[in-house]
Amino acid sequence: MTPIADAIARGRTADPRWKPCIFDQDLQPNGNHSDYWQGSAFMLDMFAAAYRRHLPKVCRGGLVDLGCGPAPLLSAYAQWVDWYYLVDWPSTFHENSAIDLPQDLNLRLELPDATFDTALLTSVLEHIRRPEALLHECARILKPGGRVFLQVPFAYWLHEEPFDYFRYTRHALTSLGQDAGLEIETIEAVGNDVDVLIDISAKRLCSSTNGLVRRAGRILQRRARSRSTRTPDLSGKVKLPLGYVVVARKHA
Repeated sequence: MTPIADAIARGRTADPRWKPCIFDQDLQPNGNHSDYWQGSAFMLDMFAAAYRRHLPKVCRGGLVDLGCGPAPLLSAYAQWVDWYYLVDWPSTFHENSAIDLPQDLNLRLELPDATFDTALLTSVLEHIRRPEALLHECARILKPGGRVFLQVPFAYWLHEEPFDYFRYTRHALTSLGQDAGLEIETIEAVGNDVDVLIDISAKRLCSSTNGLVRRAGRILQRRARSRSTRTPDLSGKVKLPLGYVVVARKHA
């Protein structure tokens, strides 16, 4: 049986080698700080709210999670899709023994044309040397009418160095998607300049060696959680977001 056929046969059933992490089934951060650094809690709350707005409407059919890392969204999208397929670099920084395909995402994907209904790229595109090539590959492996869900940081520090290459504006994301033959349906700016300031302050406080200062960082993040419920910006008015989420559709 081929890996894809095995994934289809497996259906929604989670591979027993996979361990839930970061987000629960309802796309809420799980509060387990062994899964993520305490200083990232506020940013996770902000992006989790965007995931809850979009993923239930986007995830369907067969889903490929590209650059999946530990697949933190799997417990949520498994309830909406028929089957899923996990792809990540063989030298990933993140432990996940349930990966279906070890694959360098800078290269042509070892996946057949028009196979998937949904493709996820969360916190991945900034690590791709030629992002336009990967988005073309996403369009190739999607069925007509299939969708890409894309999330990228904007105001965020260098991470997973030296494999951190880009930060994208909404205009770059629109251009890259359209050039790949994808129709942009939604671009949401996650957070604004105030949220960026809160996130930077919380990270700084949580990095302290002083326990009282770290506690102040945690208090700041808890008190700021309600900001994730604000009406999202879809119009492009926000000029300094934490990041973006994008929904794009392959032409039928």
